[in-house]
Amino acid sequence: MDNPLKIPILELLNELELPLTEYQLIQQIKLKLSAFPTLSESHSVALFQLNFLVMNALYQLQEELLHEHLYLSISPLKINLQPLSSTCSETRALSENLDSRLSEYFFDWSHFEDTGESEVEALLQQFWKYFLNNDLTQRAYQTLAVSPDANWTEIKNAYRKQALRHHPDKGGQSTRFIEIRQAYEVLKNRHHSLHH
Repeated sequence: MDNPLKIPILELLNELELPLTEYQLIQQIKLKLSAFPTLSESHSVALFQLNFLVMNALYQLQEELLHEHLYLSISPLKINLQPLSSTCSETRALSENLDSRLSEYFFDWSHFEDTGESEVEALLQQFWKYFLNNDLTQRAYQTLAVSPDANWTEIKNAYRKQALRHHPDKGGQSTRFIEIRQAYEVLKNRHHSLHH
């Protein structure tokens, strides 16, 4: 099925300074389209559907633009369009090296149609299991200077103490403050996934 978002995305790739993040692209699409398609009433499912529509359109464009000797690189933090040399071998090599599993997922419209709230929740749980690996969690405990045995109250108190001490408004460095906030988010999500 041809994705109607391909046209506004092509316009934005032409109008805006590249590279863009996926978030920036989505915000610009919302500004460009006065009537955005109605998605699910469930907030989490609507976010999934919006992401799916955008990624589906990007992968369709990626495949089509290769024939025009242009390469659309796609990642959440960097969407960019670059010319290819005119050699067929370079184009063929790029098309063979694309992440086929990811593009196959976004080409399959049944994922858009059949994914409900429970499936989105399961996808989020898989993400947190992957993201909250031991190294990241261990680093978060060290950043907040708490033991891995600390309870949630101790973690929150340690975060407040560190955040107050290193807040940029109090003369702290913003990079250190962001590191403390990230550690707090990691441990908060770990606590939530363990107790729900």
